[in-house]
Amino acid sequence: MSQHPEDMQVGWIRKALMIMLFLALSCLDITASPVIFPASIDLSLTFAAIFYISLLTPFTLPYIFIMVIGLLMDLLSNGPFGLYMFLFCGALWLLRTQKTYLSTQTFVVIWLVYGLLAGLLQLFIWMGYNLYTGGVLPIDAVLVNTLFSFLIFPVILSLFHVILRAFPSEDKDL
Repeated sequence: MSQHPEDMQVGWIRKALMIMLFLALSCLDITASPVIFPASIDLSLTFAAIFYISLLTPFTLPYIFIMVIGLLMDLLSNGPFGLYMFLFCGALWLLRTQKTYLSTQTFVVIWLVYGLLAGLLQLFIWMGYNLYTGGVLPIDAVLVNTLFSFLIFPVILSLFHVILRAFPSEDKDL
């Protein structure tokens, strides 16, 4: 079955819009975090976008793209160099290995798995900053940020679903 040129264009637009939303969430993650929370802890908007695109869309994010986003977050957060890059690439690897199982689960299960992984990500970021500063930072910011990340996930999911619904897959007839 051959694809119509219009279908391929819709697929390209869909991917471009998803990447643009990913970049917008990453920028918001970088710029809004120090204002809302202590500078040692960042939001998980970028991780939410990685989680969604890795599990619930047919295309995958390349590791080099995630590495560049992670390095930018490392440079702009004034924290340990390579921390976000390592954590985001590790999360992407973990999500890719579990995509077959998690993509068939209900929203509640996916939301709970996201909350667990976002909490672990925040804990690793907290530990990285503790090692970097040589002190012990308060853990309450980790708890608040994990709760915020857990509660904001349905909103981020909805934003990506708008793109998926507005631009159907190139495999389907328009």
